[in-house]
Amino acid sequence: MQSESVSSRHQSILRLMEHGSHVLGLRLCFHDRTGRSGLSRDWTLHTNSHCVATKAVCTDACRQFDGIDTAAALTGCPEGRIQHCHAGFTELAAPVTCSGVPGGVLFAGQCWLGEGPPPFPDLIVPPSHEWLEERLPVVRAYATELGRLLELASPGGMRRQEITAFLEAHAQERLTLGMLAH
Repeated sequence: MQSESVSSRHQSILRLMEHGSHVLGLRLCFHDRTGRSGLSRDWTLHTNSHCVATKAVCTDACRQFDGIDTAAALTGCPEGRIQHCHAGFTELAAPVTCSGVPGGVLFAGQCWLGEGPPPFPDLIVPPSHEWLEERLPVVRAYATELGRLLELASPGGMRRQEITAFLEAHAQERLTLGMLAH
């Protein structure tokens, strides 16, 4: 039973990623610090052709920018940001929190806002910077939902949600220890 519910939550996370990519018109990628998403490498690494080509030349720079610099820049920045990576690609990035602690970074992109034609034919060219700005709140909403799903996928996550719901529903009542224990 436990593995079924975990599997169901992993499927919910996968559907969220697929839906978000479709709605945004940008590929989502989640750098999962919790290890609980259950997502395949296709969803946890930048696997598009331009990132793969860039990583073949400068893996350390990609790892530094995505794994360290972006995570640090998003600390205390819950609204997320539009950023340009070291390779010149543009992406949206939003922090994912789980139980109040950083759970990873949700990326949407990459796309090309540079001068001239994109260096790779499959890079999306947004019509404007404003087009990306309009999508940033949507990426934040997906990041928030992803954090909630990760919380549920954590050990005790469902129980914690039940306890919180009970306390919120009975906040105005005098509760006995026996009621709380039940």
